[in-house]
Amino acid sequence: MSSPLHGDALLKALAEVGLALQPAQTVDGVVNAAGDGLRRFGLSFAVLERDGELTRIRHANIPPEVRLRGASPFEGMSVPMSQLERVAQAGRGALLIGDVRQETEKFYERYQPGLVGEVPKFIDQASFQRVAMQTLFVDGELWGGFTLGSPDLAEADVPAVTLFGVQLNAALQRVITLQQLEQRRRELEAVNAIATTRLEGSIDARKLLEQVAIATGSDAAAFYTYDATANEYVMVEPAFGTSTDVQATFRRFTPPDDSEAGVLHLTDLSYGREVIEAAGFTWFGYVPLKAEGRASAWLGLARKRLTGYTKAELATAALLGVQVNAAVERARLYAQLSQRVRQLTLLFELARSGVSAREAGPLFDRLLSLLVDNLPCDAAALMHAHGTELLLGSFRQRAGSGQPLNPSLPKTPFDDSTVTGQALRYQKAMKCTIDDAPERSRRQMLAYGTRHMMAAPIVVGERHYGALLVTRLTDLAFTNADLELLESCSAQASVLVEHMQLFDDLRQSYSSLEKAQAEVVRHERLAALGELAAVMAHEVRNPLGVIFNSLTSLKRRAAADPESALLLGIVGEEADRLNRIVGDLLDFARPYEAERSPIEIEPIVASAVEAAFAATNAQVKVVTQVARELPRFVVDGHLVRQAVLNLVVNAIQAMPKGGTVTVKVSAQQKNGSAAARIEVEDEGVGISPQTEKHIFQPFFTTKATGTGLGLAVVKRIVDAHHGEISVRRARGGGTTFTVTLPSG
Repeated sequence: MSSPLHGDALLKALAEVGLALQPAQTVDGVVNAAGDGLRRFGLSFAVLERDGELTRIRHANIPPEVRLRGASPFEGMSVPMSQLERVAQAGRGALLIGDVRQETEKFYERYQPGLVGEVPKFIDQASFQRVAMQTLFVDGELWGGFTLGSPDLAEADVPAVTLFGVQLNAALQRVITLQQLEQRRRELEAVNAIATTRLEGSIDARKLLEQVAIATGSDAAAFYTYDATANEYVMVEPAFGTSTDVQATFRRFTPPDDSEAGVLHLTDLSYGREVIEAAGFTWFGYVPLKAEGRASAWLGLARKRLTGYTKAELATAALLGVQVNAAVERARLYAQLSQRVRQLTLLFELARSGVSAREAGPLFDRLLSLLVDNLPCDAAALMHAHGTELLLGSFRQRAGSGQPLNPSLPKTPFDDSTVTGQALRYQKAMKCTIDDAPERSRRQMLAYGTRHMMAAPIVVGERHYGALLVTRLTDLAFTNADLELLESCSAQASVLVEHMQLFDDLRQSYSSLEKAQAEVVRHERLAALGELAAVMAHEVRNPLGVIFNSLTSLKRRAAADPESALLLGIVGEEADRLNRIVGDLLDFARPYEAERSPIEIEPIVASAVEAAFAATNAQVKVVTQVARELPRFVVDGHLVRQAVLNLVVNAIQAMPKGGTVTVKVSAQQKNGSAAARIEVEDEGVGISPQTEKHIFQPFFTTKATGTGLGLAVVKRIVDAHHGEISVRRARGGGTTFTVTLPSG
């Protein structure tokens, strides 16, 4: 041990150590430089720092050869403020402590009572009877103090100790001021970085917490928000500077009862110590972010160095925590607003699509695309309710979202074994995970790698139309807001489908009304034409009788005059044609009400064909094909003969250069009973699409000598039997008329 110092030697030694303090840049640097310098001169040295109502020993420089055997290091221990306060009351100079042994015994009684008996020997050996204490002030406030011990320290050495204290105080003031300025700079940089962080739907918590860690000298930082459901605080992931194991262990945080900022050592942790030790953390700080008297969030800090957090660092953390909390809240509100905009956009697009939609298929294709783009989800499908089963209808899948959905999935029962079945049965939207999904849905989720699923019913009136189904492959669960959006979409889809069905019903009603109105108009027109035709035929037929009688007499008188005979022949032919027109008019004007009776149709058709050829004298070939074993049909034989006659005459007239007329007779089932089917096919030039629209209208004809009443009469006869008539154009020319007459 060095020789004791006092007087000028002590003053010189203290001045030398004081000069060594100038390069130091931190409080620890100043304290360690003082301790190292004083140790070289054999002087004991301890620095005390004020900590509330206590004084913490920040540095203790006791020579090893005089330290009590088995005693713990003094750094970190706290003692009452009473001694420092007595020195402060005496002034800012050093104060020589008289009874060092008594003060030392009190200290060991509190911290290491087993060593109290060795204190006198320790004091004598270390010559600690002579210890000077001086207070240290920073920014006008009591910061702490220091003690300096020397074997021969005397009252005359107190000024030298006081001068050293001034140098030590100045060095501390300088480095603390620099630290405060640096701390302030880091605070401002962090505040600026946090405030200017762009928030576009999701918060980058790690980036914000990195700024907090830099400003507070931390190696890690985490942010916790309050979970009202669990009544605890949940980490906003990811944290900064921590492993996934640490985040998993401390994902939830239960704060101290006092809800005030504080500092913890590794040994103070009640759980997770092994994980923390493996990560290398030693000290932890926690800061509440209060709103309306309660902590709405907490900021957690961690560092690996040996010193804990100061009040200034916790104050900085509180300041920056407010900024982080505001940023997280802005991000939350932005996310909510964005979600709301997506929801409104989806519903608006669905409503707009429904305005122009006339069929359900395109509407649901659009809806599923909107769900995949805006919910978001990895796949969306429409399940159709078909009796007691559910069938996969339309579906959409996000590109690159796993195994493609198979459109030929087997039918699933309409029961509680699927989430879609449950949604339909209980008339409400439902969501599930792969762990709590119904049995059949769980098997499907396993097959396609799905983790989450939602379904919402589509009900039209009182009918189960189907269900919307959306799936997600990731671990991110569907929220209640997602479920509400899907339910809104299904309700909107239900309304649109119902509107489309009402529109379709209305359209069909209008179409039926239009047809009925056209039929009424046609019947009224036919009735008027029939009445007119009957009057004209009656008025014309009487003069025709006179003309025919006169022609007979004139032909006898003009038998010797060839020229007169020729002219009378022409008049006779025209009178015959006029008589046929009158006959057609009378046929058209006649009321057609079928008087049905069971008949064999083959003789009726043969008679009509024979009469047609006799009336036209045409050079054409006729082929009649009658099916074997035809039943007796309950029809009006007279009207059927007239209809076949007119159709065959029309076919013959369509082939002025000759050809073949084919007449086919068969039976077909219609409404559960046999119906007569008659086809008349010619090889003429055919009927143009423009002509086809008008061929059954009265007085419409394309022939130079036709009356346009033959096919109109056929149509009236078919209508009288409540049958059908159609016309078909052959690709190579020719026309086929098909008449179907129900029996009975």
